[in-house]
Parts: sequence; C-alpha cells; structure tokens
Amino acid sequence: MDKYLEHLKDEYLEIPIPPEYDAMVERTLKRKNKNLIFSNGQ
Repeated sequence: MDKYLEHLKDEYLEIPIPPEYDAMVERTLKRKNKNLIFSNGQ
C-alpha cells in the first residue's frame, strides 16, 4: 500500500502547478497565519 501511495505522490508532484494557483494558495496561507513570511527560496 505504501508503494502505491508513493507512486501517486510522485505522479502528483510531476503535475505542473499554474502560477495563479500558487498565488491563490499563498494568499490563503498568509490569511491563515500572518506571521508566516513567504519567500521564493531566499
């Protein structure tokens, strides 16, 4: 079962995420926790 889940996870990670979705998630997270600072690998 774990191997099956790992496989699904790998497949999911290969799906390109549109930038607007990324921004939407980031806004949601910022709303949930305003103390968190997001930076792109800085």
